[in-house]
Amino acid sequence: MSTRAARALACALALAFGVGCSATAGGLRLPEGFASIGVALFHNDSREPDLEREFHATLSATIRDLVSAPLESPGRADLVLDGRLESYERRGGVRARDNALLESAVVIRIDARLVQRADGEVLAETSVVERIGYAVGESSGERGARQRALLRAGEDIVLDLLAETN
Repeated sequence: MSTRAARALACALALAFGVGCSATAGGLRLPEGFASIGVALFHNDSREPDLEREFHATLSATIRDLVSAPLESPGRADLVLDGRLESYERRGGVRARDNALLESAVVIRIDARLVQRADGEVLAETSVVERIGYAVGESSGERGARQRALLRAGEDIVLDLLAETN
């Protein structure tokens, strides 16, 4: 296939994909009748201090990136995302012959719900479990795995809750 034909095919696919996804081109939409969304500080039932603050920042950034509606404070938003950080666990993993730990993992469990602020009606609920492994001795190690787990959990929660209401 010539370069020109490949470019034409790429443009045709891009146009076809763009037309097929025009309903979500501006980001995920809120259910009809709602104009804004807020993120409440989740309850932290894990034994990991300040995990809720880190997750709040991650979830807020995910909302800004994925949702077409404006992010407001939970007290002013039409819809509010709230929930509970159920657990944060460190898991042992692969060991060498001399019993030295080579790989480990973090496991985060989070329950979340989408609530109509005006009357407290729960529109959707979800639970996510994220398991992220890492090599011991890696420069970012557990900290990097924790950040990746929180990011994936935030994305899963937003996608699950908004898919359930649309």
